[in-house]
Amino acid sequence: KSAKQIHSKSHTEAKPHKCPHCSKSFANASYLAQHLRIHLGVKPYHCSYCEKSFRQLSHLQQH
Repeated sequence: KSAKQIHSKSHTEAKPHKCPHCSKSFANASYLAQHLRIHLGVKPYHCSYCEKSFRQLSHLQQH
């Protein structure tokens, strides 16, 4: 599936993947996993030039 198809699905389908820390829910398990990084403080993407870390690869790439 394309990224657009996956994203569109988040607006039209049921959202069975619920965050145990807040009231948010997601149609896709990967969206929930990405969201959970906020609550867990996980920042797996590290800049190789400075000390900054990011929750999402796209944020590292923008940096």
